[in-house]
Amino acid sequence: MRKVCIAVLVLTMTVTAWARDRLAILPFTGGQGEDGETIAELFSFEKELASVFDPVPRTSINAAIRNEQRFQMTSGMTDPDAIAALGKQLGARYVVAGSITKLGNRNLLIIAIVHIEDLRQIAGDVQTYGSIGEIRGRLPAMARSIVAASKTSVSNLPLLAVPPVQLSGGADAREADALAQILAVHIIRSGKYAVYPRTKSLEQVQSEYGNQFNGDVADEYLPKLEAGENPRFVLSVMARTLDGEKMFNAVIINLETGAQAAGDTADYRSLNDDGMHVMEILSLKLSGKKAEAARQENVLKKAAETVRRKQEAQRTWSAFKSGAARLFEDWSMSVGVGTTFTTPVLTLTPAVTIPIAAYLDVGVYLDVGCDFGFLTNADYIEDLSYNSYYPYVRASVFVPIGDSFGFHSGLGYGCMIADYQYGVYDVRAVVHAFDFAVGFLLINALDLSYSIRTDFKNVNHKLSIGYVYRLGIE
Repeated sequence: MRKVCIAVLVLTMTVTAWARDRLAILPFTGGQGEDGETIAELFSFEKELASVFDPVPRTSINAAIRNEQRFQMTSGMTDPDAIAALGKQLGARYVVAGSITKLGNRNLLIIAIVHIEDLRQIAGDVQTYGSIGEIRGRLPAMARSIVAASKTSVSNLPLLAVPPVQLSGGADAREADALAQILAVHIIRSGKYAVYPRTKSLEQVQSEYGNQFNGDVADEYLPKLEAGENPRFVLSVMARTLDGEKMFNAVIINLETGAQAAGDTADYRSLNDDGMHVMEILSLKLSGKKAEAARQENVLKKAAETVRRKQEAQRTWSAFKSGAARLFEDWSMSVGVGTTFTTPVLTLTPAVTIPIAAYLDVGVYLDVGCDFGFLTNADYIEDLSYNSYYPYVRASVFVPIGDSFGFHSGLGYGCMIADYQYGVYDVRAVVHAFDFAVGFLLINALDLSYSIRTDFKNVNHKLSIGYVYRLGIE
């Protein structure tokens, strides 16, 4: 008989040792299409979870959700009371619930791990991702955090009730709700409080605590009180928007004395910008970790200053580009080839034209010519080379003809420098001259022009064709 009892005891201890807590992973609310269910399903396949927990099958979870009217798939964190009801219905000791919020072209996933027996949120996680593939790579680390949280006892920590966030001044409800959830996650990580998520308002939580303390408890509260200890503290959060400034005010109230145990405020620009980091700092302040909060604030200020400088540089560059675009939008560059019917027979002419008034342009030109031999008075001199440079400016009147054509005429002045080489002899000639030119612009790109140039002693003619490109910075 004694051997039988020992065998039964050993068997019982063995079965108990191998029994694993059931874990229900609810579909994450919000998101696009089936994102919430897909991520939850992938999460349930994590080997780290399967080695410690007994995951509840997806079919059982979906069947239970259909019977739970308080479960909202479209937005916000799941109702804590619905989590408790689903957990008990599924026989789960732990429930993972979460929500997905859109952040521009990325997504924010916030999860909570709730211990069903005492309705405590024992852990949480916050992740941003752009695609299912990206968040899939982070699931193993999230699974390890759940396993670690299940092995950590928070029964000796004071219980903090967290009612829904209050709004003022047109604060965005979706953003405020996400920030409040992030704040709760960081408060849990601080290790000072055990979080008790509630759907009641601050006033209702205070009234409920008074009723419980006096032994006057409504029937609707009895199932929740079976969990055990009543919350000693409550977190009151107010999201405000005043004159475009966003602030998040948080106060921890001692329900027994009614006194403020801790309180602080935090300014933020947006959930996507600095809101998540600000909530971490606020949780440190509420948890009494002032030194660490100051260090984190310093890091945030430096990051904000870096962002500000980058934004200022971008604005400066944008202003420069805008100003440069206005300055250069009617400038044009051109290059042409021509002939003077004498030396040099061929010339190359790059130019830049600048508008100074309606129909009036000023251009800077450079004629470059070279030749071998010298043609004068119908005589050709061999072994003589010639190079010339003729920089000049010209003011022109341009008259558009339709959208793609135009006529121009103008007066100019320049100085020609010509170098002659004949054997061992080098001769340089410098000639100052005026010119008059007329021409046509065809299809906004091709320029045909004729010019006559003179120093009032000699006359030179030039016929040219060129390509015109109008500048502009986009």
